[in-house]
Parts: sequence; C-alpha cells; structure tokens
Amino acid sequence: MPDSEHAARGGEIPLAQRGSPHARGAELTLGGMGGDLLDPRRTRQRTRQRTRSASVSFRATWVVLCALTWAGADPVRADQPDPETSAQTWAAALQDPGRAVRERAVSEIRAAAVTDPARALALFPQLDARGQALLLRAVASAGTKRAATLALQIGVTCDDSAFAALVRGLVDGGARSIAVAPPETMPASRKQALHALALRWKVEREMARLKSLSGLTGHYTNQYKALTGLGQEILPIFFAMVKDKAFPLPGESAAGRYQSIHPWMLRYEKSELRTLAAYAFAELTDRTNVYAIAQLEELFRDYFRLPPDEKNRFERDGIASAIAYSLFDLGHPRPVLRYIDRLRVIANRTWVTQDVLNAKWNLGYAYIRIGKTEEGAKWYEQLIRITNANGRAVAAYNLACMWSKEGEGQPSRRRNFEQRSIAWLERAVHEFGYADWIWMEEDKDLDGIRHLARYKRLLQHLKKQYPDTKRRRVSKKLEEFLGGKDDDGEEKGDDGK
Repeated sequence: MPDSEHAARGGEIPLAQRGSPHARGAELTLGGMGGDLLDPRRTRQRTRQRTRSASVSFRATWVVLCALTWAGADPVRADQPDPETSAQTWAAALQDPGRAVRERAVSEIRAAAVTDPARALALFPQLDARGQALLLRAVASAGTKRAATLALQIGVTCDDSAFAALVRGLVDGGARSIAVAPPETMPASRKQALHALALRWKVEREMARLKSLSGLTGHYTNQYKALTGLGQEILPIFFAMVKDKAFPLPGESAAGRYQSIHPWMLRYEKSELRTLAAYAFAELTDRTNVYAIAQLEELFRDYFRLPPDEKNRFERDGIASAIAYSLFDLGHPRPVLRYIDRLRVIANRTWVTQDVLNAKWNLGYAYIRIGKTEEGAKWYEQLIRITNANGRAVAAYNLACMWSKEGEGQPSRRRNFEQRSIAWLERAVHEFGYADWIWMEEDKDLDGIRHLARYKRLLQHLKKQYPDTKRRRVSKKLEEFLGGKDDDGEEKGDDGK
C-alpha cells in the first residue's frame, strides 16, 4: 500500500524506503504540511533543490576518490588484506574440493599475475599436484612475458601434468606468452614441445589471415607464401588439418578431431579449412620430400575410393581433388588424370542431373588447374547454358579469373586475354547477377585486370548497388587484430592487447 496510508495508520515507514520522495511525502503529511505536497510548483522546486544537492555531493565524492587514487590509496577498501593473506587464501582455494572455488582462485591469480607473477608462483611448493597444475596454467595465461618467463622456469623441474597445464596456459595467454624462449636448462623433450607449439601458433595465425570475409575462401597462386619460410616441419600440422585428426598438446589425447589453438581459426568452416590445407601442399612441400608425397598419394587413394554417397561426397570430390592438384604441381599427374576420367564419365550422361552439373563444373576447374584453359573454358561455357542464374554467375566469374591469369602468363597476348577477362566479368555482374565485390577485391586471380578502367567502373557500380559496411568493419578489425607490429616486434592483437 502507499507509504502515506501506512504512516497515517500508525505504522513505521520501512527503512529501505526512508529518504525516498514517497517516504518524505508521508513524513511531511504527518507533520501537518500535506497541503504543500499538492502544489505542483513547490514540488518542482523541492525536486530541483534535491537534484542540485545530489550533483554537488557526487562531484565532491569524485574529487575525494581522485585524490585518494593519486595518493596511492585504495578508495574502495582501506582495510584490504595484506598480500601474504591473499596468497594463503589462494593456496587453500586451489586445493579445495569445490570446482567453483578453484575456478575463482584461478581467475584471481591470473589477474594478479599480470603485475606480480612471482607472488603467486611462490605458492608452488605448498600445493598438491592438481593445485600446482592450476597455478602454472593461471600464471602462464596472464598474457605477459614476465609471467610466462617465471612459469617456464618452474616448468624445468615440474611433473608432466603440471607442464601440460603450463603449455595450455601459454596458449590461453596468446602470442606474448608463446613467444617466450624456454630456459636453457629445460629438458630437450619439453623444449621440442614448446617449439612445436610456437610453430603451430604461427601456422594458424597465417591461415587465419587467409580467411575470406565474403564467404568461402578461394584458392589462388602463391596463397601460402608467408608459410614457406617455416620449412618442412609444419607439414604434420597440415596433414592433421586435412585428415581432421587431433594434433594434441602435451598431456592431451591423440583421439578426436583437429582443434585449433588460435582464436581466429574459429572463423573457418571445418570443410573450408580442410580444403585449404590440402591445396597448401603444392607450395609447402619440397619435391624431394618423398615421404610427404607418398603420404599424399595414400590419402588420395583413401578418399578417391570412398563409396559415391552423400555422406562421402565432400571427401571423395573436394578433398581428393585438392590433394590431386597438389600432387600435380609436385610433378605427379596420375591422380588428377584419374579424377578427370571419372568426371568425364558422369558429365557425358544424357540426362542432366545435379551430379552431371557438378561434374561439368569440376571438369572446367580441373582442366584450368592443369593448364588446359581452352578445354576448361569449353566446359564452363557449356555449364552456363544449362545451369541456374547463380551457377552462371560463378562460372562466368571463374572464366574472368582464368583469362586474367592467362594474360599474366603470356605477355605477348596480354591485351587479348585482358579483354576476354573483363568481358566475362561484366557478363557475370550485369547479365547473371554476380555481386560479391568484397571477394573481387581479395581475389588475386583478377590482379591482371585491376588497372583497366572498365574493371574500376564495374567495382564502383557494385559497391554503390550492394553496400556492405558491416563486413568492411569486420575486415578492418581483423587487420587491426592480425596485422602490424607493436613496440616489441610482436604481432598486435594476438594476445588481446
């Protein structure tokens, strides 16, 4: 019931409501000043007075808080416990049977380790095995070089479970933590594990940079140039990606699927990542690496022989063909020729079904991929006559890419190929409705015609007709996250700073 009625009946106004405008109104009514409350002008005047008083009080409080902060005092709590007490509380919490208590302690230690990791690590000898593992992971995940360095020093002599937790903490901490070199006294096996971790982080960071913002990422020449300097030891990571098999960190199970450690790898669809990894072998594998080539041939046979059902379609057609193209570039043409023979059998069927359309599409790309551009163009042009509008648009776009690349490879006929390329691109946009100008800007295959005025007009037309500011903002944020260098020479954003 209203406060005024409650007070008029002899009741006491609840403590929580005292001081509120409603409660003050009740007290004034009991004091014989109830008539003033009905005067709107007096009410507004009192409201303004209270507002001014509150504003002055707030400003005064703010000034006091600032003064305390500048003086080095804690304006919130003057009776904070000393660091020793906090450390002993963490030690007890890390060994507590309650999971929530342990997680809260880990969170507090991680925050404290940003500025003072040594205080937290001083607890290490007091803890049981589980507590030691939690402590090392919390400190290593603080994301600073000092925290990672001190944690790695303890990692020299700790048991295997604590070392495994330390490695996972370095992953959580990001690039700054992973980049810290291990101590010289660390066992060789653990140094190797940390080296593999740093290498994998670099691989996934570069793969994250390749991800298209306009949808599925296409394949183009020299796509993996940034990874070639890392050597042949990164190949096992790519084999794990292609097979979608676990690439475990120390202490983790080798069973299960591939799990990325770089946060921006989550932007990939699993099938997209596997396909790009299969294409990467063409640029990353040395032709003298007989063992890697034998593994690729075995993988091709395994996927190529899968039963032709919907469950196996992606691996039988997508992964097998990508491996075949990589082997072709490495000087082993037989797999791709077997793949083309199978496609021709399907593509030449009398009745037009979805399988026939897919086969014609894949044949066009396959012939272009092995250098038979005229044959590939024939299949794409045939597809344009019988498929839907979206298929026509992408087929015409692929023809534009094909002739653009041909012009780059044959300078004497460049002008002729440029005109073919821009003509197909204009048909893709104006006749068939191609609209993905974001991918057009990213696609390296169109570099041969970007200087043309017709290309520039076409791009401006698409940007005006299909503005996509959201994806441009995402693109800018991604560049800020993955690009550039900070003062220490580390990649900005990888560690969230």
